[in-house]
Amino acid sequence: MPIRMELLEQLKREHKEVQDLLEKAEATGEGAEKTREQLADKLKEKLLPHSKAEEKVLYARLADEEESRDLIAEAKDEHQEDEQLLKELLSTETDAPEWIQTLKKLRDAVAHHVQEEEDEIFVKAESLINPEEMDELLLLYREEKERFTAL
Repeated sequence: MPIRMELLEQLKREHKEVQDLLEKAEATGEGAEKTREQLADKLKEKLLPHSKAEEKVLYARLADEEESRDLIAEAKDEHQEDEQLLKELLSTETDAPEWIQTLKKLRDAVAHHVQEEEDEIFVKAESLINPEEMDELLLLYREEKERFTAL
């Protein structure tokens, strides 16, 4: 695999991790409050640093390109929506019916965002960013994600 793809492949792996956590959480039933709480905390640990670092590195790089400006603006809005839904999920009692409803909204929002990002933004990134710069962005992304994880 070309080095330049490593950033996009890492982002795809992280998308899959988040989607897997959402599926596990949705599969929980009554009496699984502790498991739901643990899965919601893991979602927060995975989703927020990913979104923040992605915006700071990849989105920042693509936001100035006319070809991707609108896509990036929409993706940022979707990140805000995902973060708001996650906040609602974390503040809802895990045994409340609203918890699973909010989880499903988050699952759907994340799925929509991931599909658009991987099908449109990543394709633009491949065409607009040269291999050397993609390598630099990978290192920056990892640094930013680590920084946001530590917060």
